Amino acid sequence: MAFMSYLLLATSCSNPSQKGSPSSSQHLENGWYTLHIQNEDTIIHEPIVTVKDFVELKLDSSSVGNYFITGKVSKHKQQIWADKTAQSIGHHIGFVFQDSIITAPRVNASIKSGMFQLTFTSGHAKEICTLYQHLRKEKIDSINALFKTWEKDTTLTQTQQDSIIFSLDYIEAQSWLKMSAQPKADSIQKDTMAHLESYIWQEQKICYTNKELQQIIKELGKRILKCPHKKITENVWGWYSDANGIVVQLNWNTPEIRTLFRQEIMDSRAIRFDGEEKLKADNRSFASDTLGIKLQPVYAAYADTASYATFILQNQSQQTIECGEAYHITFEKEPDNWYELPVHGIFNSIAYLVEPSGNHVIKAHLSPHVLPNKPGRYRLFYEVSLTKPRKRILLMTEFKLSDQEEEFKTPPQIDIHKKQSNESNVVEIEYIPSE
Repeated sequence: MAFMSYLLLATSCSNPSQKGSPSSSQHLENGWYTLHIQNEDTIIHEPIVTVKDFVELKLDSSSVGNYFITGKVSKHKQQIWADKTAQSIGHHIGFVFQDSIITAPRVNASIKSGMFQLTFTSGHAKEICTLYQHLRKEKIDSINALFKTWEKDTTLTQTQQDSIIFSLDYIEAQSWLKMSAQPKADSIQKDTMAHLESYIWQEQKICYTNKELQQIIKELGKRILKCPHKKITENVWGWYSDANGIVVQLNWNTPEIRTLFRQEIMDSRAIRFDGEEKLKADNRSFASDTLGIKLQPVYAAYADTASYATFILQNQSQQTIECGEAYHITFEKEPDNWYELPVHGIFNSIAYLVEPSGNHVIKAHLSPHVLPNKPGRYRLFYEVSLTKPRKRILLMTEFKLSDQEEEFKTPPQIDIHKKQSNESNVVEIEYIPSE
């Protein structure tokens, strides 16, 4: 949690139930608020997020005896949380409990993960535990209020039920209720119930102990590495355990992929999935050649089944440039409508220096087994940096995927030396300057 502590430098209070009262007679929901820059006891906006927006909450302590509560907000509120923390950089935001500001950390950076931390000084373990239990009960009560007419699962203990209920997303629960209340066919209500039951099934991971989770994640890693199905293995870019279970990170997070994963890898209630569920529009366009720096594909077209595409970065400027391994790919789904290609998002944190008249090869994953790539136009985005003066430049070059051999078997656009790899549809290259 050191990184989170950096993002929110806590102004710890001596007693979590006493710090300051907002200058308003109106009752305030418990949650995070923006504070007035000049007077940190004054709230100037509606709440950023409230307790019912929490989906994770954990009580912990540091090695020096400071107690803290960590949590995470709903994915539907994460953009708001990121925007508001970005607007508050260098200033304070406040957590209001029972109409009092009990802590007001200073924000150092935008928090895009949805995470937050309530930090207090030592000596108040009992009060902090009470606060934690109150916040947890408030969220559970908010969900129970939505489903008060529903029958509870009597096969689970009260603790298990509470854990599952707490992890439910309030906004999604409201949407499910609205759908089931619509005067439409019974099939819609059944679909709604199936969606909710599927969600709860995944959330029953909370019933596992830490030791059980570690055993599961060890076995999970073995199975993923041994799995022969590229549709699954190329889609998974990470997995880890947290306070609530095991998270499997997917490039493309669809119901089909989740079902296939549970069928072929592991069907455990401890597992939940994270990743893009919908394609993101990205109609940006940049130059491929600027300031003597040029980015271009080795071939004008690649097979639509190719696992990789290769590109050359040429430095014809008068100074050294710096680049890394990260890139971004989009594809044209409809005319003039471009979307992100869900390829892996993990890159080695490494810098390459390209001297004047030098070149650098970029090997980009196309992940055809994740989202079957269709013939058409694609774009690669790649960032480089000038060293003097320090300046970042985003380059873009277009390339094509084709199902016509006469197109993707044409000679390269630039002079290269080929080295055959074990995969017939992959060509690794080494750039050789023209004489």
